[in-house]
Amino acid sequence: MGAGITSAERDVLVAELGKRLADAEPFDIVIGSLESYATYSGVIADVHPDEPLNDLHGTVRAAIQAARGPHATGYPSKVPHLTIGYAADECDSDRVQRKLCNEVRPGRDPRTSTRCILSMSPWTLKLKRSHGTTWRGSLSARHSDPTKPL
Repeated sequence: MGAGITSAERDVLVAELGKRLADAEPFDIVIGSLESYATYSGVIADVHPDEPLNDLHGTVRAAIQAARGPHATGYPSKVPHLTIGYAADECDSDRVQRKLCNEVRPGRDPRTSTRCILSMSPWTLKLKRSHGTTWRGSLSARHSDPTKPL
């Protein structure tokens, strides 16, 4: 199945997420504005307010740890954001930011979060930082019905 997750382990994870998210209420968020940044050469969207996303993140993290062990979520929690894309090479983030501010309208998108979908899709990531360090990662797995709420 990929990423070291068997079908049986995925089923345990889906059950754990379903149990912990059974009483979750919809919440409103605003996506945007878009921001260009030079650290990893990419574009992110700010997501606000932080609290409901941080609560959801904490709940999902606890479910993953319960199903997969305490070290299954070893990465640090970050400020909520939506990654739009990464640059394949160095770029002028100021130039990109000017285009984002002047050409992307509307700059914000209000949304209501009504469900949590377990997405275990194949991806490969290769980032080149401006000082030459290359970051890589990969994950491959599938969820049987990504349109069905947990």
